[in-house]
Amino acid sequence: MREYAVLITVLTSALFSAHAQQVYKCGNTYSQTPCAPDAKAVDIRASDGCESAQNRYRSDCFDKRWAESDKESAKLSKEIALGKLRVQKLIDENGPITPPSDATLARNYEACQAAIRTKLKDPDSAKFDAFTRSAKAAPALDYPTWHAAIVYSGLVNAKNSYGGYTGSKFAWCAFDLAEQRILFTRGPD
Repeated sequence: MREYAVLITVLTSALFSAHAQQVYKCGNTYSQTPCAPDAKAVDIRASDGCESAQNRYRSDCFDKRWAESDKESAKLSKEIALGKLRVQKLIDENGPITPPSDATLARNYEACQAAIRTKLKDPDSAKFDAFTRSAKAAPALDYPTWHAAIVYSGLVNAKNSYGGYTGSKFAWCAFDLAEQRILFTRGPD
């Protein structure tokens, strides 16, 4: 019976020590009792010691930081998924996109290829192949923002910094729904 009383006492003291303690700031010192009528109450918590440089690699501190990182990753993943859903809803509300004229297609192919050339080591050596326009609008991620986009994509082969061709690589441009401007480009990597 005595062991239970000791156990309850230890658990109770541990429980109350985990909660914030209130102290009063008195000038540049702290006190458990108010030192003046206008003393400011400050809540303090016991530290787990993970903030100090010598404890940062303790396994429990590492586990704590890992769990916080997982929470942030989950939150970010959720925000990205919600952003994609919002953009998809916008696309669905606008209905099907009418195909552009041949002149608009040619202008956009040239604009996309020019934008991709700016990313190459030797822009003049670029050879483009199989460039196409997506049949419908789709969400496109330019991290961290989703865009409603029409995608123009194809293969590009260009010389690297050593002067050799690297082989065809995939590249694409995301245009706005009106197909008037490039939102962003990707590739070749």
